[in-house]
Amino acid sequence: MDASTHRPNNGALVRTLLADTERELAEIMASPQNEWLPRLTLLALEREQIAAVAYSEELVSERIQSLPVSEECRELVSRIVKWTHRDESLHAQYMRGVLLHSLPNVSGAKRVLPTASIIARQLVGSVSGWVSAVSHHHSTEAWGVRRIVSAGAIQLGRLAGRIPDGLEDELSYQGFRRFCLLNVALEETAVLSYERTIELLSDPEQVEAFTRILEDERRHAQVFAVLADAFDDDDQLAPGMTFDLLVEHVRAVSPWFLPADLREGRHATFGRGSLVHVERGEDGERQQALERALDAAGLEALVRSNPGPIAVRCHFMLGYHKDDLSNIVHPETMETLARKLREWGATDVAVVETPMAYDRFFGNRSVAEVAEYFGFTSPLYRIVDVGDDARDVHFERGLVSTRVSATWADASLRIVLSKLRGDPSEIAHLSLASFCGIGNRTDEHLYTDRLIDHRSAALMILDVAPPDFAVVDAWAPVADGPLGVMGCHKPSDVRRFYAGEDAFSVDAAVFADMGFPDPFGSELVRQADQWFGAESRPIDVVGAPGPLENFRAPQRGPWYRFISATAAPIYFHLSGRGRLFVPEMDTDAFPSIDDPGLLTRLVRVAAQRLFGLHPPRN
Repeated sequence: MDASTHRPNNGALVRTLLADTERELAEIMASPQNEWLPRLTLLALEREQIAAVAYSEELVSERIQSLPVSEECRELVSRIVKWTHRDESLHAQYMRGVLLHSLPNVSGAKRVLPTASIIARQLVGSVSGWVSAVSHHHSTEAWGVRRIVSAGAIQLGRLAGRIPDGLEDELSYQGFRRFCLLNVALEETAVLSYERTIELLSDPEQVEAFTRILEDERRHAQVFAVLADAFDDDDQLAPGMTFDLLVEHVRAVSPWFLPADLREGRHATFGRGSLVHVERGEDGERQQALERALDAAGLEALVRSNPGPIAVRCHFMLGYHKDDLSNIVHPETMETLARKLREWGATDVAVVETPMAYDRFFGNRSVAEVAEYFGFTSPLYRIVDVGDDARDVHFERGLVSTRVSATWADASLRIVLSKLRGDPSEIAHLSLASFCGIGNRTDEHLYTDRLIDHRSAALMILDVAPPDFAVVDAWAPVADGPLGVMGCHKPSDVRRFYAGEDAFSVDAAVFADMGFPDPFGSELVRQADQWFGAESRPIDVVGAPGPLENFRAPQRGPWYRFISATAAPIYFHLSGRGRLFVPEMDTDAFPSIDDPGLLTRLVRVAAQRLFGLHPPRN
């Protein structure tokens, strides 16, 4: 059966919500013409945020796990809701970015007030989404106070005219099928709103983005219709429905709603699991230890079976001072890797890096200049600036990002070489985290006005151009602690290399040695699993694994956990797009572009001292 033929019997609810949407749209169109698009986008932001929260795993998973069906069926339903949540979160983020980008280029109150109103509208959507999920999925007996708060919020919304007639009855604890029917109706209203909005757009990039969002919403309506048809009012599978039949109906909507192992022929090169070799050594044995790791992990055979140019994703642009090499790949490591690749038949070795936010505050920060400063000058490889190398590419899933490094995409073999560094939001900044920046500048995906977040940008690259091999440089000095990704005044003296064909497996092995045997503590790993299904793949670690000695994990105590929980949100939203928080830069090599001002200098110095973002002191 074609997915479009699924039309569950909820016509009255659809008509009610569509009529309410028509009323809202008519009110907007009665306003001055220059207000139409901003108001329509604000409406979209609030509604997308409602859905993003209402579909979130922590609010819906318990209900799904209670469905009296097979485990594989529950996993399929969970996958559908997770992917829908992911889409809606991307949509909300894009709408916020569009609104913030549309504000006049001013500062002070003229900027703060409209920004605050946009954020407030998103917050209203978050609260509404939470109320919807709690009221629909959690009984008073199970959730007590939270259920009571939700009921009170519904009454306030009704009195304020925020809840249309007919919708209030749906905001109560009832069957899973009713949840699906409600979502079909809500997604239909989103389709109507986006159809009207697209008619008003003139910017081709916005037309493309809004059209992709419109298609997402149509698929959401279709897949919830499939689920509504699949279940009866007792949360059982409907008569005649089987798991295999449900899979076929979902696949007809989009294979992305299916778990990875049911998506035929997709993503065979990433997240499949592989042997990971861990090699240790003593001081002065960097080169020998790396060579042993590469040999044991089978890189030679991989290179010889894929002759031609090789691209290496390498990190050095977050480096800030020659006296602190703890948060960049060591140039000797890159030199050794390139030499081995050449010996094994590589016709070209390209080191791929991308500009970082520091070049907006300090001079001489191009990729070529920073590479030369840190000694990435070997004739065995060439430096490629992604900013000069990116080309347009079609991403089947995701949003907005449209470019990827041509050198990376066209290489016969792709290797990611990352440095072990503490990271407040990902536990450690390893192989997977390296992929933000292979298409666009990393800082385009970090701050409040971003159109897409850095994790989604990384996963889009992984989808179209995954790595064939991964190496983690965990050789001293190693930047540990929650902010090691930015620098470290007391680096760890760990001396190890991790290598393997599957980047997910390599990262998982490092996480385990850091004291995190469950890699899904990293949000990026969780999202990668949604795309690629990595959790079902075996990880075989050989060589010399074991706890990282003298390594300060980002979650090791209350103070580190507090920093890890707050650092990323503060940096993304309150750092002046990175201006307030930079390590103690070598200003002889990288002079300040402008006068940052007294307040900015004070904040920078305070952060550098408090979090150790400066070179080791003698």
